[in-house]
Amino acid sequence: MSEVAFRFAPDIFIRLGEELNPSPSNGIIELIRNSYDANSKKCEVKFFAQNHANNISVIDDGDGMSYEDISNGWFILGKSKKEKKETRLGRIPVGDKGLGRLAALRLGEKVHVCTRHIDTPDVEYFFEIDWNEYDEAETIEQIEFNIRQKKTNKPLGTEITIRDLKGDFGRREVKKLAREMVLLADPFGEDSLGFKPTLKTIEFKDLERLVSLRYFEQAEFILKLSTDENGEASATVTDYHGQELYRANHSDLRKSDKDLYRSPKFEFKLWIYILTPNKFIGRIVSMGQVKEWLGEFGGIHIYQNDIRISPYGDKGNDWLELNLLRSRSPELMPSTNTSIGRVSIFNNKALVQKTDRSGFIENDAFNEIKRACADSLRWMQNQRIQTREKKLLEEKEALEKEKKQTKGSIEDEIDKLPKKNKISLKKKFSEYEKKRDKKERDLMKELQLYRSLSTAGISAALFSHESANNPVQLIKSNIRTVKRRVEKYYSGKKYREELQNPIERILRSADALSVLASFTLSIIEADKRRNQKVFIHKTINNIVDQFSNFLIARKIEYVVELEVGNPYFNGSIASLDGIIANLIANSVQSFDRATVRNRKIIIKSVFEGQDYLAIHILDNGPGIKDISVADIWLPGETTRLKGTGLGLTIVRDSVRDIGGSVEAIAESELGGAEFVVTIPIISR
Repeated sequence: MSEVAFRFAPDIFIRLGEELNPSPSNGIIELIRNSYDANSKKCEVKFFAQNHANNISVIDDGDGMSYEDISNGWFILGKSKKEKKETRLGRIPVGDKGLGRLAALRLGEKVHVCTRHIDTPDVEYFFEIDWNEYDEAETIEQIEFNIRQKKTNKPLGTEITIRDLKGDFGRREVKKLAREMVLLADPFGEDSLGFKPTLKTIEFKDLERLVSLRYFEQAEFILKLSTDENGEASATVTDYHGQELYRANHSDLRKSDKDLYRSPKFEFKLWIYILTPNKFIGRIVSMGQVKEWLGEFGGIHIYQNDIRISPYGDKGNDWLELNLLRSRSPELMPSTNTSIGRVSIFNNKALVQKTDRSGFIENDAFNEIKRACADSLRWMQNQRIQTREKKLLEEKEALEKEKKQTKGSIEDEIDKLPKKNKISLKKKFSEYEKKRDKKERDLMKELQLYRSLSTAGISAALFSHESANNPVQLIKSNIRTVKRRVEKYYSGKKYREELQNPIERILRSADALSVLASFTLSIIEADKRRNQKVFIHKTINNIVDQFSNFLIARKIEYVVELEVGNPYFNGSIASLDGIIANLIANSVQSFDRATVRNRKIIIKSVFEGQDYLAIHILDNGPGIKDISVADIWLPGETTRLKGTGLGLTIVRDSVRDIGGSVEAIAESELGGAEFVVTIPIISR
């Protein structure tokens, strides 16, 4: 009997790397990781055309490979020969078992490899892979490679050239590669001996530049948190000059020296930017450049032994929940759009990477890292708020002192005048003071109103976040269970007569509560506040959809009549959300002031020429009564006992902000009030 063994057909071999690592840029990143493992300080990825074909070279200045490394390491897939101990430069190897490398090598028709090893610096080993040979082979074992050598005076390192690229390595993929290269190792420019990959491409020079950009010196504040082996932490905040502003010991962060962090030793560093025009006056860098850079690289990234662990900090991966922290307490809390940071973990044995290399398993140690970072952010926020409040108090006291001095100086000058002029001027000055004091009191009342509403808004957002899921869903689930069980024991007629209406009302009320909760959360979404194309009809339909269950529960008929077309303006979705939502809410509230049967709201749009769109919102409520049409826009003016009088003020201000106008009609064709919002549009 002859002995047999498993053999692989070329199709399996070819598909293996591609399916396990389908992204071309990920494959190139694995080659760069190999360069890092080989103690490279520089690694250049070069896109170039030659003989009417596109090619990629990955060139490093590392320790290179010996003949043994190539034959019994590089050509063995699935079993890494790398020991997880420090290299000559103190690095921990991070490369995989060859599958990512295989995906990169398969990007072209041929691969040429040449390498100079540190032990034999005057010898170059080189070989070539021709993937076309695999088309005719039955098994991969039939293909052998001739590793040749020659004398050389080239510097140490390895060059891998992938020739005749088969696919289109387009702009999107090159941009993804550029971003990964920036973040892979030492992107923060603090290690002079660190690993620095560079990108060379003629076609995408702007992406080549992207790899070299660094705007860390433009940060307004830098937060640094460190923990030791025992889990004890300390933190500092410095300004852009490096001047220390605040310092915290462990008890400042956790309120108890005994409540230690059960995590591996790590460091958290966050660069925080103030993106306002006045902060960039006189700088050689524009605010737009920094915003664009943060848009690509912002967020908090995780590094283990100086190499980035994906996907932490990628777009949409707010693993530290920084934006949630900001939504709960927005004052002076950074977001992923205004900061960039890293968590550096060393000598880690508590964290375990997932088998697909997509981050760590979120065990207790990982959650403790999150807890420590969140504690440092809240501590920094409190320190900044205290500093701001102290500064405001000092400015207020200085202003009061200056006011008294100015008043005294004016009175002294008046006393020097002739008696006739003095009496007249004193009277006029007294009248001026009374008017000024009244204006101050009015401003304080308005400020207090805004503060009260801000508090109410924060409470509403918190309530919405907590109620949108579990409590409301629990009510709906339980009432449906009650409904099923009751139907079993009651006859159909008896159920309809005695229980159907109250049960259906509870379900409709729960649906309405869900609408209010989800809508409250939707209007505070950060993405809605950014400047973008706002498609008016789409936004109106979205708002009405969100209100629909609530309106149905209140037995309000609603009709939407929108012009044919897709008009838009440049601005924020949040502004139009606020306009439409407040006007619908105003109509709903009007029904509470009068007995109205067959309640109805109409929302329609009408083009006014090529440049404007008018949005009409009207109802059959009581109309505008007991208040003048002019006064309804003023903050605090309302006919409702518990109303704020701010909804229509927000409408007026939001419409003005986007260059439009708003008109109120006391009695519309339906009998109730009508509001007409006219907005300048870019396209019909």
